[in-house]
Amino acid sequence: MTMLSTTAFSAGDVVRVAFVFTSGTAAKVRPAVVLSSPGFHASRIDLILMPLSTKAGGYFGDRPLLHWQSAGLPGPSILKAVIQTIPQSSVVGRFGRLAGEDIQQVRDALGEIIDL
Repeated sequence: MTMLSTTAFSAGDVVRVAFVFTSGTAAKVRPAVVLSSPGFHASRIDLILMPLSTKAGGYFGDRPLLHWQSAGLPGPSILKAVIQTIPQSSVVGRFGRLAGEDIQQVRDALGEIIDL
């Protein structure tokens, strides 16, 4: 099978994504962490990711990023414990990559919100 995307994404990449509002009437560009693997991307046009925010909502499973600077983010950021699937074409840029400690934050959040 051939790669569908000309850009390779890996789990832990921090990207800028145009998220479409639920109403479908508008979109907001925000940072997100890629969860899905290159193998997933090779056969699908989508990315699986978790959004990031600068505003702490205090929701179940949310986690602060400990090394947001090394990920290339402009300010302190919170990992939102929400899993979303978006088309790869919605990625409008890259920030960088999560540090190992922050990848563990993602794993911990996923373990908390998925009860399998």
